[in-house]
Amino acid sequence: ALVFRGFWTMLIILAIVASVTGGFLLVCAVPFISHKLYKAGGASLITAACLFLVLVGLYILWKELIDVRQYILQERGRTCPGAHLETQYGWSFIVAVAGIPLMLLSGLLFYCIGRHIE
Repeated sequence: ALVFRGFWTMLIILAIVASVTGGFLLVCAVPFISHKLYKAGGASLITAACLFLVLVGLYILWKELIDVRQYILQERGRTCPGAHLETQYGWSFIVAVAGIPLMLLSGLLFYCIGRHIE
């Protein structure tokens, strides 16, 4: 579980760096100065969207399949042998899942703008 969480942390840092880099490149390219900045910013946003998609998938795997249920049921099993566990996702998770296609679409849009002004 420690290796999984370390890999997960590394991926989230890479996704945040990619999205911030893409945003910075797009801010620098706003007045249609360079098509290369638009293409690089769009590619960076597409990369960030893919990384966030992998992160959401890993989070679901971790929460549903790997160790959370087993750990909680093991801890509750000592005091409550008939414990029932339900997994619920909060609003922040739903917003993150909804934001991934939006980030992907914006990355594709800016990449296409870069190709168009070339």
